[in-house]
Amino acid sequence: GLRWMRYTKCIQAACASPDVHTVITDSLTSVSEYLIDHIMRTEGQKQMRIQDWQPFKFMLSRMVNYMRLTGKLIIMTAHESVEKDEVDGIIKYFVMVPSRLKDTFAGMFSDAWRMECEQIGSNYKYQVRTKPTVRFALGTSILNMPPVIPATWEDIAKYAPQLNPKS
Repeated sequence: GLRWMRYTKCIQAACASPDVHTVITDSLTSVSEYLIDHIMRTEGQKQMRIQDWQPFKFMLSRMVNYMRLTGKLIIMTAHESVEKDEVDGIIKYFVMVPSRLKDTFAGMFSDAWRMECEQIGSNYKYQVRTKPTVRFALGTSILNMPPVIPATWEDIAKYAPQLNPKS
């Protein structure tokens, strides 16, 4: 239950520091577990009840909004969940976060990208997908960003120099 409080204190300290350009949370899965533990401890429960999910969504959304308002570059990694759409049979991917917040969580950020890894023989190809498709709720605020780019900082910074820390 204390991990959520520690996380929020660390985020606040990083966001308040003039020496910090980028604040990274790795990963949303862990942060969700911290918040669930916090809510259960606060409510004196052993498991989440239906009425506990509204505070969960509110507190997680409030934390993301707080971070965004600081003007820092905010990066949050997340696992994804996979669902088959019963209407059209298409496999769709969502940010893995408990509750229905998964349907809209990516929209809380200016950009939602997907890291992909493909094995080619004994080698691996890493790329970043930045544009939405029928399968992925993605998006980018960087107008000249291609839909798929190699997952290297050099390639990303070529299209988004504003992500580099200012000297």
